[in-house]
Amino acid sequence: MSSPTVTYKMGGMTVTRPLLFMSELVAITPAADELLKASGIDPLELVRRHQAGDWGDVCVREEKIISRGLSKGSMLMSKFRLADNKQLAKTPAAQRSELPDVVVITSAAVDARKPLQRQSTTVLARGDY
Repeated sequence: MSSPTVTYKMGGMTVTRPLLFMSELVAITPAADELLKASGIDPLELVRRHQAGDWGDVCVREEKIISRGLSKGSMLMSKFRLADNKQLAKTPAAQRSELPDVVVITSAAVDARKPLQRQSTTVLARGDY
């Protein structure tokens, strides 16, 4: 039997990766939903990336912490900027933190013996957390 996978679109390509964890519930705040609709981004694409271990726009140090949390059953967080490559290239590095973004947060595992089973994942706008 093969391992479960998750498929999502990224940069015009379809990517298939192993599914690293599952959530019983997926939710989105109204502000995040509005931002994503305005950006033309499907929130489920970001959730799928998150479930595949694509933590988005986090630094290397944060990426390592999040990846360790996956096996330990800790809370997981991804951050995705809502800018295409052209907009990102035009924005000076010092101003990129001002670009709109959303955060995808998955709860800690309820049972530490089952770190891949999570209760909930929520997509939030910056002002929601």
